[in-house]
Amino acid sequence: MEIIGPERKDELLAKFNLDFTFERKANILGACIKLLTDNQDFKEEWEDNFKFMNEDIRPHSKIVSINSGGDLKVQYEPLSRTCVIENCDYYGWIKSIALASVSDFFEEYNGKSSLFTPCIGC
Repeated sequence: MEIIGPERKDELLAKFNLDFTFERKANILGACIKLLTDNQDFKEEWEDNFKFMNEDIRPHSKIVSINSGGDLKVQYEPLSRTCVIENCDYYGWIKSIALASVSDFFEEYNGKSSLFTPCIGC
């Protein structure tokens, strides 16, 4: 996996924007994760694996899976928690990356204000 910046993420999303045939949001432990893909099988497995999330909810993370005709490539932009996966032929990786993205979101969401954070200077 390659960590990328917001500019590179925006370039990739602009490059693949017209190729997304399917978009689905999932409720994973209360977090909204959006899948954008050109693979109908991935969309259907996503729907089988995760609860539906209302389309009015803004995603906490995006998973982009697209076939661009090359080797497998995974790029992750941590600020927006957007993962761009090119040329993946195994849904299990998509699902695992979605779960890792949720973990990343909750770590950031809970990490700074957690009840378990030690009090410095108390």
